[in-house]
Amino acid sequence: MPSLSSGRPTMRAQLTLWNIAVVGIALTLFGIALRFGVDRVLVSSVDRTLARQMSRAQQHLRPGPPRPRTDGGEPGGPPPQADGNFDPGGPPGQDDIHPDHPPFDEMGGPDGGPGSGRPRFPRPDGDSLMPRLLMPGSADTGIAGRAPVVPWSAPAYTRALRKDEESHADVTTPEGETIRVYSVPVRVADGQGGTRSAVLQVAVPSGFIQAADNGVTLTLLLLIPAAVLLTGFGGALLTDRALRPIDQLGTRLGRIQAQDLKQRLPDAGTDEFGRLTGTVNDMLARLDDAFERQRRFAADASHELRTPLATIRAGSSLALEPGADFSTEQYRSILERIDSAADRATRVTQDLLFLARVGVLPIRRAPVLLSGILEEAKSAVLAAAPAGRKLAMIHVQETDLRLDSDRDHLLRLFINLIDNAVRHTPNTGRVDVTARSQGPGAAVIRIADTGEGIAAEHLARIREPFYRPDSARSRRGGGAGLGLAIAQGIVDALGGAMTITSVVGEGTAVSVSLPPPAR
Repeated sequence: MPSLSSGRPTMRAQLTLWNIAVVGIALTLFGIALRFGVDRVLVSSVDRTLARQMSRAQQHLRPGPPRPRTDGGEPGGPPPQADGNFDPGGPPGQDDIHPDHPPFDEMGGPDGGPGSGRPRFPRPDGDSLMPRLLMPGSADTGIAGRAPVVPWSAPAYTRALRKDEESHADVTTPEGETIRVYSVPVRVADGQGGTRSAVLQVAVPSGFIQAADNGVTLTLLLLIPAAVLLTGFGGALLTDRALRPIDQLGTRLGRIQAQDLKQRLPDAGTDEFGRLTGTVNDMLARLDDAFERQRRFAADASHELRTPLATIRAGSSLALEPGADFSTEQYRSILERIDSAADRATRVTQDLLFLARVGVLPIRRAPVLLSGILEEAKSAVLAAAPAGRKLAMIHVQETDLRLDSDRDHLLRLFINLIDNAVRHTPNTGRVDVTARSQGPGAAVIRIADTGEGIAAEHLARIREPFYRPDSARSRRGGGAGLGLAIAQGIVDALGGAMTITSVVGEGTAVSVSLPPPAR
């Protein structure tokens, strides 16, 4: 049996127990159905036998002319008082033999021998159970002092006589024999030209039904537990074999460390475990990519912060050097370098903090005029331009589009996009900002420049933090490689989409699609 740990069954144990429970319940239900099915088949077979015997017995209950007496009386004498005429339908004087039925004598005796008036039907043991014709009143006492005719089933006789309905009943005789009785109400001649009510009962031994039922029950009680145990053993083996690939998968995964996510699981085919292996390999690839980007992000962030911090450290150490004799202009120059480096470190830190919370940016929506935000973003880019930098021409198309959005996030989005376009466009170039409606409350904003452009192999990664297609160019422009990453984060938070197209030497176009707010 699979081991248990921490009080909770293992997967193997659970599957094995479920197999045993399901098979045990199924076999039990099958056994119950089989037991009652066998009983019903046997009872139905006995009932069909009773019906055939009843049909044969009823064919002999035909009123007819008086027959020759066989009990020593005068031929043609009066019929027996007990039950009227009981004639097989042949001409007077013939023996009581019907062409298609066993011999009959007159009704009245209880022993089934000559003079009993009951047809003989063979029993499995060679004896016979005679049909009994029963009538109320004096007829119940038999003929001429003979013993009374006792019903095979008194309750069935009473029910058939009073309610005029046929019925089946199981009876145990005084000798302990089980018989099944079929009772049918009939009309017989009364010897005076009329008829009277009577009950005809036929019976056959039915003890073999109980014996068969007991045999089936005993067999099922022996076989079902054995089958359940065999199922449990087989289920444990099959479960172990089925779960073995999971164990192997877990063992191999345990060998893969965070420092080496390039390992992959071997191909396991196209079945369920093969698909699971493929899914795990895809997950490992995504984790490896995420870890790589995280390592690159950390390295780039430390590099971006190390440069201004080094400048601050060098400037402050120089100004505080013992015995240093600097003029006022020299001290001022040192402090300006320190201030510029501190400002750069502050911007990088703020951008990193913003990126860290991009996934949970709070959105405060309010009606805003899109053209006002674009003009404000243009002014902010112009104001932040380095001294002596001759900016590219920035043209913002006038538009009266209104959006229900977050003003601060939109302003930061367009400042980053316009500033990025300006920094990579020569002084003689041009930056065009256009906007158009895309349905109620939706708009598409396009920022296109005539700058250097971006090679196709860099477009897929251009929005990653600190990624630079040309690090030297970015250094000259003063960027840290966070602008497009921040822009993408804002667009995602607003539920929009951002696409970038570029041709080297011709320029780059960034399109931002902003949908209406979800209701």
